[in-house]
Amino acid sequence: SHVDGSDLVIIGTPKYMSPEHINNTIRSGVSDLYSLGLVFWEILEHEKLFQEYSVTQIVCSICSSVSLTLSPETECPALFRQVLHRLLLKSPDARFQTCQEVLDAIEPLRLEMESELINTQRDHIRELQYQETRRIKAQVERRNLEKRLYRQEGHLRKLLKQNRTYDKTLVRLKQALREGDEKEKQWVR
Repeated sequence: SHVDGSDLVIIGTPKYMSPEHINNTIRSGVSDLYSLGLVFWEILEHEKLFQEYSVTQIVCSICSSVSLTLSPETECPALFRQVLHRLLLKSPDARFQTCQEVLDAIEPLRLEMESELINTQRDHIRELQYQETRRIKAQVERRNLEKRLYRQEGHLRKLLKQNRTYDKTLVRLKQALREGDEKEKQWVR
């Protein structure tokens, strides 16, 4: 890229350059950490940092003394804000010096998130166990009810069989009484 009004030639993507890269001073891995901070900012904000800027405006914004910060409405852990602030400091000496320092800085948050994930998974497993226990209990209750109904059905069958036997006996008895009445009537006549 060529910056308007100067003979300065910038090699790279201006949107992701560190101030020392633009000022053509000594660059190191710390410059890359600044670029990482710009990418991190875009991830947290869900938008490009310099969307409609010209190369000159981008260079001026990066080289100005004003630090880039997240908007107050951006939802993220406070630790992310602190790490991002340090990644985007204008002075290379004030920034993280190595990737390991960045990793060490976010380690507590990683552990906290891991712990929350484990607790969430544990709660989910407990809920699944509770639901499975309820399902099994319902199955056992249904089977017990089916057994009771089967026993009661068997008992009812016996009663119906006895009732049919009694009905047959009553029919025979009535028939015998009728026959007896007719024989008695015949004798009387």
